[in-house]
Amino acid sequence: MLFKSFFIALSLFACFNAKAQLFTTGSLGIGYASNLFQVEAVPGVGYEINDKWAVGLSLGVSTIGKDIFGVIDPYVRYTFLNKGAFSFDVKGKAGGYFSSVSIISFGAAPSIRYEIDKKWQIAADFGLIGIQSVDKEILPAFLLTSGNVQMSAIYKF
Repeated sequence: MLFKSFFIALSLFACFNAKAQLFTTGSLGIGYASNLFQVEAVPGVGYEINDKWAVGLSLGVSTIGKDIFGVIDPYVRYTFLNKGAFSFDVKGKAGGYFSSVSIISFGAAPSIRYEIDKKWQIAADFGLIGIQSVDKEILPAFLLTSGNVQMSAIYKF
């Protein structure tokens, strides 16, 4: 239902803004921390409303150790600075990992994008500042470490 609602809203935005543009995004990740191996695949779709604002939704799967998690990551992106091929953004995020243990996060993440050409970009999101719920226990989240960088590729239609 969330996925259908997102695409309906995306279609409505497209009707009202001729400059808007659909894009696909996604990340593949492999990591190792605290004696746990992690593999993640999270494709997504988004919509650039104008030069400053975009909305997106990524859905995927992640394995941490022997646990398998479903990943839901909706976001709003605001671009506050463009310098040549680089764009500096802040992403408002609300999403999580769902399995026998649920981790839900709300907050903001700094992000940098590099435009390779008019169709392709690469992006790096740096952690999260906000709150996080781990099995219903709410904790502050200040996850700006070198181990919390998510790289992704973006293709604009």
